[in-house]
Amino acid sequence: MSSHELRKPVASILGLIELVNDAVDCEERNTAIGMMNICTQQLDEIIHHINHKIEKEITEK
Repeated sequence: MSSHELRKPVASILGLIELVNDAVDCEERNTAIGMMNICTQQLDEIIHHINHKIEKEITEK
């Protein structure tokens, strides 16, 4: 797994937070929040994948 794969959802979330802060109406905020949810789920999957690999390496030793 490359650092790019881990960094992508984090960078997206940071950008979406800026959009929420700058949003002028609720629809914009809700759209950005929905997108943050998707990015957060992607990040969670990546973290679970990394954790699984670490646990596998530990048990193989």
